[in-house]
Amino acid sequence: MKLRIQRNMWKISASERVTDKPAFWEEFRDNNIIAFGTYGEGDIQHYDNVSDLEKKISELKNTKHSSPTANFCFEFRDEVESGDIVIVYARKTIFGIGYVISGYYYKEDELGKGKGEKEEFGYKDGIPNRRDVKWIVTNSIKDEKLAILSKPQITFFKLNKEQEKTVIKVLKKQQILDRD
Repeated sequence: MKLRIQRNMWKISASERVTDKPAFWEEFRDNNIIAFGTYGEGDIQHYDNVSDLEKKISELKNTKHSSPTANFCFEFRDEVESGDIVIVYARKTIFGIGYVISGYYYKEDELGKGKGEKEEFGYKDGIPNRRDVKWIVTNSIKDEKLAILSKPQITFFKLNKEQEKTVIKVLKKQQILDRD
């Protein structure tokens, strides 16, 4: 099946911050999900705004510094739509591409627990913040041009136009894109 780009494109990191290892790619692929960990703040559905979540994360991390975590949590929860494309990425490599097929949900289980190298990355409680995905591409695609997806260095974000164009070029080169 070839990929058709009709909606927004989002990147989610699959790696530890320090290595190229795709820490959660197998969980994503095998369970048909994308997901991320938490700092112990629980279901992000219970937060009405970014600042409330940011305060809770700062409290749990014992810091006064703001982080992009609360923003990407709300984007993941509220802005992603069914049919959007998600790219699982780490260090110039796309590990998977799929279509989002569900709304946000929170599920506590053993998935991802104990996988993180450090608790401050939010893996202590596993990866309970989720959306279901229909995977279209599950083989790795490595290309130097994909380094553009490393910025910004956050777990989850919507691709800008320049990033989309680069991904489209790489996918056309790989002959897995159904779009001129």
